Amino acid sequence: MNKLNEEQLGAMRSVATVVFMEVGTGEIVPFLQTTDDSVREMLNDINDRKKLDAALSVIAGIIDKHLNDSEGMKA
Repeated sequence: MNKLNEEQLGAMRSVATVVFMEVGTGEIVPFLQTTDDSVREMLNDINDRKKLDAALSVIAGIIDKHLNDSEGMKA
């Protein structure tokens, strides 16, 4: 993970938010929200979108595995 100093934090702005939701089937699904036009343009580029979808799927899989492992520990 990148470490940020105070100067970098002051210059930060939110361009996108990713929320991972558990749907009715129990699957973890990522949802990306943005109000930034350049991010919206990037999402329209099919190659960039495929890369983003692949990365978010990996993260969703890790979260799903963790949740399943946690449930197994509770049983």
